Amino acid sequence: MNGEEKRKRRMEEANEWIGERKEWRNEKRRNEGWIMRLYHNTSESNSEVRVLLCRLYCQYPIFDPCQVNHIYFPIGYKSKFRPPSPTLDHVTSSTNTNTHKSTKQMVSKEYGEFKDNKESRDSNNSEETVSPDDESRQTTRKLSAYHKSIYKVKRRSYGEALVGKMWRFLPMADPLVSEFLVRDIDSVILPREVAAVNQWLANSTALVHIMRDHPSHNGLILAGMWGGSRTRGGAKLTSMLAAMARWPPRDLWDYDQALLRREVWPEVLDSLLAHDSYFCANPHFQSHHRSAPFPTRRRGRYFVGWGPLRNHELPSISICPHQCRPPDHQDWTLC
Repeated sequence: MNGEEKRKRRMEEANEWIGERKEWRNEKRRNEGWIMRLYHNTSESNSEVRVLLCRLYCQYPIFDPCQVNHIYFPIGYKSKFRPPSPTLDHVTSSTNTNTHKSTKQMVSKEYGEFKDNKESRDSNNSEETVSPDDESRQTTRKLSAYHKSIYKVKRRSYGEALVGKMWRFLPMADPLVSEFLVRDIDSVILPREVAAVNQWLANSTALVHIMRDHPSHNGLILAGMWGGSRTRGGAKLTSMLAAMARWPPRDLWDYDQALLRREVWPEVLDSLLAHDSYFCANPHFQSHHRSAPFPTRRRGRYFVGWGPLRNHELPSISICPHQCRPPDHQDWTLC
């Protein structure tokens, strides 16, 4: 391809992009009610990024920046890092002298020397006497303080428990969210995607929606092309997020998809809608669920999940299988 042909091709891509942007603006006006939440861990010392986030927040009403280090696991969340939990029952009710003595030693190690009341009176030259009941109450109070200290666990934030690319899964447990869509930050929302999401919400009762729209989209659940409905199963989605959070955070390129495959996929097989333009006839997928064709025809070679940084993937768009085309539009070669 010579220089003139390259220039013409770039102009064609630019015109297609302008057309997509116009359609996207129209779709955005017709789909109000959604917000775009960006999870981040920007510190106060990073003034440049904070200024940018504040500017975007003021400029775009739908933009919702969210600090992940300020979002904590719910009270009562059972973490495998929880400390041991001894009980005081045997101490307060037992009259065994050895048990009482060993408990004193345990408390004194944590809170300082436990002095015998007689030694304390002698050292202070005091005539005050202390009854056994007072001594028992004093011991119980200190034991209670020790008990609280070993139970006092710092509440973990989701920012600490999850790697960055998994922060976008947090709406799964957000009680203020009805439906959520997980997307890569560099992807563009195309009308094709909007039509698929609307079909999921209006014409199905599926808990989870996934999309595969490129020959390389061969994963069970693509981490940046799925969504869920808390209205249809908030408790189940919250439980799945908790299951993923129990795994140690690892900075692997596909760790988010690996956890989706392990913790989410098996739980949603009976409540899943998948729009698939290439793998609808794949036996591996068919054995689990039936895919649906995208409701709109592809424009150019753009695909759901595309963004300007993915232009190198556009030439890979090829003719889609007949099984992946809508029954009444078998002429859609690029379905």
